[in-house]
Amino acid sequence: TGTGTADDPYVWILDDVPVGTEVTFTESGATVDGAILTITANGTAVAEGSTTATANATSAKVETGGEYPTAAFVNEYEQTTDFEFSKIWKDIGNQPTAWPTGATITVTLNAYTDDISKKEIDDVTVELSANGSAAGVTPAWTAMTSSDGKKTTFKVEGLAKYSSDGKELTYYVTETQVDGYKAPSYATSEGNGLVFTGSDVPKATNGQQIINTPVEGYELPSTGGPGTALLSIIGIMLAAAGGCGLLVRRRRKAA
Repeated sequence: TGTGTADDPYVWILDDVPVGTEVTFTESGATVDGAILTITANGTAVAEGSTTATANATSAKVETGGEYPTAAFVNEYEQTTDFEFSKIWKDIGNQPTAWPTGATITVTLNAYTDDISKKEIDDVTVELSANGSAAGVTPAWTAMTSSDGKKTTFKVEGLAKYSSDGKELTYYVTETQVDGYKAPSYATSEGNGLVFTGSDVPKATNGQQIINTPVEGYELPSTGGPGTALLSIIGIMLAAAGGCGLLVRRRRKAA
């Protein structure tokens, strides 16, 4: 019987169970897309995975006296959402380039509702490479590289959609400054720079970009192309040519 609501739960009754029999129930295999599921069995909450849960077994023993023994399960569903941002590295010429070999970034995830300066969740800090987060990191971040290899998009799934007081959460990430690069800049998905004032911290919200531009004169990690190595060779060649010219002039003057 019942409709499955808190006021009118589903009820199953087993008839003609012999007195003294103990019946054990376990709920498992429940799945809900786009929600975190928690099953409570007689007051013990168990959540396994983001969408699949198995309740602790609960038992009911049939005794004399005319009352129904009961075993209860409560399923709670919390809506979830996904979040993503893109990462762009630039070269000395201020042009997008491939992800530097061996480089990682450190970002911190948080969220706000009405007050943009108030954090609604505990900081979640994660190190990301061109392949996403390391194995075993929760929540896991996946990475997808654009066809030209110059933009990497990171995505995390299964985040709570609402705060404890029922307000929708706006997630964002901030990046720790990378050695050899200026403080990260933040832009819209179209690449337009974002300006932050007052208590609004520099950050990327869902779908936005984080851009890293190198500090002039800093030796950057290789990105797989000629890059700084070619510039260094050209620089050495020019210096050598200048030295030769000076030597010739000095010799002519001496003659």
